[in-house]
Amino acid sequence: MMKKIFNSLALVFCAFAVASQAQTTDGNSSKPATDSFKTVNKRASNLIRVNPQANWGSYGAYRLAPATYEPSGSKHLLEAWEVRRLEDVLDGSLGKTFKKQTAGEGPALEVRPILTDFKRTNTLLNVIGFAAIQAPISFGGASVRYELVDAASGDQIGVVSCQRNARPWNVYPWNVVQNFETLGQGSVILKSDSRRLRKDLELLAKIAIKPETKVEQEPAKGAE
Repeated sequence: MMKKIFNSLALVFCAFAVASQAQTTDGNSSKPATDSFKTVNKRASNLIRVNPQANWGSYGAYRLAPATYEPSGSKHLLEAWEVRRLEDVLDGSLGKTFKKQTAGEGPALEVRPILTDFKRTNTLLNVIGFAAIQAPISFGGASVRYELVDAASGDQIGVVSCQRNARPWNVYPWNVVQNFETLGQGSVILKSDSRRLRKDLELLAKIAIKPETKVEQEPAKGAE
């Protein structure tokens, strides 16, 4: 009797284990295989990783997904109104930068901008700085992950990560007012990153991506 009970429990346990394994496999299969991506550009402020098998030259248009906020840590968490404003800044900047490329024909590449971190500007410190040395002394910054997705298949085929703090040449004297706004300097960085992203994608479309290939690019105006 005890042997039958033990065998029955063993069968139930095995069935549960198989079902759990199948569920785990199915869940993982839906995730992008980013571990197979190749790094084609690696800088402190700009990282590009792509699927080397993707035909980057085939995309005739870009599709821009709405910006989202997914903080990578708790150091610089944003308020709800700040998130909305920065998402608007990012959407507006990308829309302006890619205006001509969104109406092209052929396969489309979808760009999904994800704001992962944002450093506010200390406006009081900059008031003191301009009074003392006529220059900002507090600098904001932003980090964005741009996921690149084949619009037809829905597969992620690349990612561009940008992480920068503002520098004097980004915000002075060209954007003096931004030094006295909490979100000002970081917003300047987001706009600059949009322009650099376009150059990154245009360059990817022109070259044959191979493992360990390094993308040589000119820094965008105002970039580090």
